[in-house]
Amino acid sequence: MGALLVLDSGRALFVSELGALTPHQAAADALLVGLEGAFTIERDGQRETTELCVVPARTEHALDFHGRRMACLYFEPGTRAPRRLELNELRTRLDVVVHDASESAWSRLLEDTGFEACDPVDPRAAQVARALARSPDENVPAESLAQQVGLSGSRLEHLFTRSYGVPLRAWRSWWRMRLAAERLLEGRTLTEAAHAAGFHDSAHFSNTFRQTFGLSPSLVFGPSLEGRLIGSVP
Repeated sequence: MGALLVLDSGRALFVSELGALTPHQAAADALLVGLEGAFTIERDGQRETTELCVVPARTEHALDFHGRRMACLYFEPGTRAPRRLELNELRTRLDVVVHDASESAWSRLLEDTGFEACDPVDPRAAQVARALARSPDENVPAESLAQQVGLSGSRLEHLFTRSYGVPLRAWRSWWRMRLAAERLLEGRTLTEAAHAAGFHDSAHFSNTFRQTFGLSPSLVFGPSLEGRLIGSVP
């Protein structure tokens, strides 16, 4: 069975057989599920073998899935993964999504995982967040974004991080990678996708991708990948 990548308005699900992933950290909480057995995670100097875990946003960690099939579900920054999840139920729901491309199957999986919003979002930070999500390829300076909502650059950075749990730069990078992934699923080359999403070049995109997910984009966007796009950017 090949790999699967599902993208919706801010979330991503990747299912594949994987080995060891280099240390990395994402701007969003990640739910990791071993579909064929346990995997190894190393974080904060501790090594753990498990079949299910949640990695909070901006937590550096290394993984080894030992060549087994796994699922990684990312939610957009600003949402918090639940810490109590039932392994067998998750595996069942994930299996349904793998074999059922309908939006209803995807919705049921999201409902079961029960991710929740973080603390209340400042409306000015929310306005900037929406603008960056819609046009992550545009290189608008943080100071200009702050002026658009009547704030100083430092005040916007503070409110944004407090509202979404990640700095403005990390939020922009997350949406740029989402846009690049969408372009790759549409058949663009790595260079075309990188430029369309606002990266300097394919090397810039590949390095950012590896720092975020622990592997090269060429290992994800291969000929055996099934890609699905659900919904649109808010």
